Amino acid sequence: MQIVEIGNIKLLLVSIIKNKQVNYFDFFQWEHFKCFLQDQVGTDHPTSIYVKLTKEYLLKIDNIDFDAIKVSITSIPYSHLHGEAVNQFILELLRVFDESKREEFWNLAEFLSKWLMEQEENIIYRLNYYQIIKRKRVFTHNEFKEIQNLKRKHQDTDVLLGISILLGNQGDIQYYYEELSDKVKKEFLNYPIMNLIEDKSFIEPVKKSL
Repeated sequence: MQIVEIGNIKLLLVSIIKNKQVNYFDFFQWEHFKCFLQDQVGTDHPTSIYVKLTKEYLLKIDNIDFDAIKVSITSIPYSHLHGEAVNQFILELLRVFDESKREEFWNLAEFLSKWLMEQEENIIYRLNYYQIIKRKRVFTHNEFKEIQNLKRKHQDTDVLLGISILLGNQGDIQYYYEELSDKVKKEFLNYPIMNLIEDKSFIEPVKKSL
């Protein structure tokens, strides 16, 4: 895929070679493309080509078809691999929203997050839904109670850190962050949920692996 500039417009296109001829398609004419993820035993699972879009592309291009993305992703039979890929794409959408403040990216992230939770009960999917909501408004009483209940049900440090960030408990945020290994700290620093922390003064540079 490549970005083509026409005047001030930047379009994301994909080229397909057929019968020695190069044909260019709008990247968002999704019916032309098939994409698969392979599991550990070599089985292919269908996913959407749009889950491969990164923040760098999403911030640049002008021909994003948000409806095409919704249809493409939700029309594919659910598998855990497809769900994980969609979840990673949601995180990219949040990175784009945090930088651009464009409502379309928030709306798409919320739509896909709700769809994921309908497909599989997964603590990560639920926490990501709540971090989407937190970017727009305060939690309702019932939402706050559910997040508190999640805290009582889960023991993983990274999950407890995510919950603490959602609840805005600075003391717990610092405590659970410091309990993470350097490897997980490095991963967490790249997650958009970290953008919800108001005071990051406790975060020290993560040591580089030798």
